[in-house]
Amino acid sequence: MDIVITGGTSGIGYRIAKDLIAEGHQVIIIGQDATKGRASVAQLGKAAFFLSKPI
Repeated sequence: MDIVITGGTSGIGYRIAKDLIAEGHQVIIIGQDATKGRASVAQLGKAAFFLSKPI
């Protein structure tokens, strides 16, 4: 199942994304900071994707 997480680049959102991936889900993280988003996806692996709205 694909799950969308806002604020998943750090803190509780990141931990939830990590736990959901461990359960076999794919996560889509939405955030404003593209640098943090790319770093989070690199740590979380192939089941994580990042989307950012251009400012």
